[in-house]
Amino acid sequence: MLSSVYHRHLGGNDFNNRIFDYLLQTYNTKSGQEPVNSDIFLHRMKIEVEKAKKLLSTQDSVQINVKHPDSGGQDLSEQLTRSQFEDLNMDLFTKTLMSIDQAIKDSVVFTKDDIQDVVFSGGSANIPFLQSAIQQYFGADKNYHGLVQPESTVVLGAAKSHHWYRDDSYSSCCTGEYGSMFGIGISGGAMFQFSDPASHLNTNKMFTFTTTMDNQDRIVIGVFRGSGEQTKQNSFWGGVELVFHKFV
Repeated sequence: MLSSVYHRHLGGNDFNNRIFDYLLQTYNTKSGQEPVNSDIFLHRMKIEVEKAKKLLSTQDSVQINVKHPDSGGQDLSEQLTRSQFEDLNMDLFTKTLMSIDQAIKDSVVFTKDDIQDVVFSGGSANIPFLQSAIQQYFGADKNYHGLVQPESTVVLGAAKSHHWYRDDSYSSCCTGEYGSMFGIGISGGAMFQFSDPASHLNTNKMFTFTTTMDNQDRIVIGVFRGSGEQTKQNSFWGGVELVFHKFV
């Protein structure tokens, strides 16, 4: 793995949020009910937004209908076109291309012209505008994989990785990456980072820590993900409690 670029706010949910915010603003303007204070209604909206995004990969427009749970509430009924979806997310599409360009530059040894194969992975790779923009960026002379079913790309990759790890005679040159920093919480709520965005998913590292007080009989190790210097700035992923036996 020569390089990778991780963007925290560049994924399927971010595309959904643009649609959601647009529909909510339109609904509030038309209904005069601002703000919407029904969690059930908002949840239904999010479900329909996800459906609409997927349908717009194969349709030019989609009708979004959300029934309000309250008898006095107004239902939502709005048409969304593929063109509107693209306009709402144009800056995110641009950031996607910028991230690709940055990853190529960070590799140092490769240029865009050196790349022969481009693999599409993940549900958002179904978006026609993204597919077209990426193909235009790299050019028509490349080999493009996963254009039809990009969701299956990760499944095939997992199967290959499983085969590599079971076959001791096989030497794998590439493995997955975290895509962001992981760390543990230490004294004072600080974040001790033990990985960076380029760390492999299967890796071993060893560090030495001491307790913060004498005769401490247990410690809790919390694992966090993010780049903040304090654990409260990052997301909690899990933890383990270690209990020390007392020696007499």
